[in-house]
Formats: sequence, C-alpha cells, structure tokens
Amino acid sequence: MSYLSDEKLKRSRYLRRTALAALVLLALAAVLIPASWYIGCRIRANRVFREAKNTRLAMRYLTIQYQAEEKDIFDSTQADGFSAGTAAEICRLADAPGTLQLTAWDPHADVPLRFSYTNGSIEVIYACSPGTQQETWRVVCLVDMMKFTM
Repeated sequence: MSYLSDEKLKRSRYLRRTALAALVLLALAAVLIPASWYIGCRIRANRVFREAKNTRLAMRYLTIQYQAEEKDIFDSTQADGFSAGTAAEICRLADAPGTLQLTAWDPHADVPLRFSYTNGSIEVIYACSPGTQQETWRVVCLVDMMKFTM
C-alpha cells in the first residue's frame, strides 16, 4: 500500500512541476514576444528617423543649389510637392530609399515647413513653425489593424 502512495505522490509532484514550468514558459513568451516586436520597431524607427534627418540636410543643400540656378524646389502642382525629379534627387543625396512628400514650404525663407518621409511601416513627420523656426519631428509606426475588401 505504501508503494502505491509513493508512486502517486511522485507522479503528483512531477505533474505540478511540469505545470509550473509550462506556466513559466507561457508567461515568458507573453512578455518576450511583444517586447521583441517593440524593440524591433524601435530600431527600425531610429534608422528611418536618421534617414529623414538626412533628407532634411539634402533639402538644404538642394535649396542652395537651386537658388543659384534660379529654380524652385517646391511645386504645388505635383503630387509629392517637389518640382520634377527633386524628391528622387533628395533621396539619392540622403541615401534614403523611402518616399518623400512635401506638404508646406516657406517661400520667403526657402525652408520646408512640413514634410513626411515613409520607409516601410515607419513614417517620420517633420514640422517647422515659420516664426520661430522650431523643428518638430514625429516618428510613427504604421500597423495595419484591419483590412476590409468590398
């Protein structure tokens, strides 16, 4: 009789330990999977932010060059807000493979007031107040939550 109770006791301990180990692994997965996604998104966001800052520097360079050639960098009739070929030239100079869109330009100071740079699922939005020249950078991770097809 004692032998059977010892076996049941050992089996019960084994099952409790196994269940505890499974719960610990489940809790670790519940913490590590979102944390790794967040860290990966943060790393991509930092890289795209540096690319966007490089596009801002390339814009300054091209503005000076275009002023010497008496050309405008801003063209409100174009979809991306730049004169023909300018967005591609800025991205080439900045070594930035993303998409650039200029939404506001200050013609008096020849500086962008607002533009966005998108690379993959990361978008960087630049805004500058015209009076103070205070720059604001906003980095957004674009995630598709739902997709509907009708």
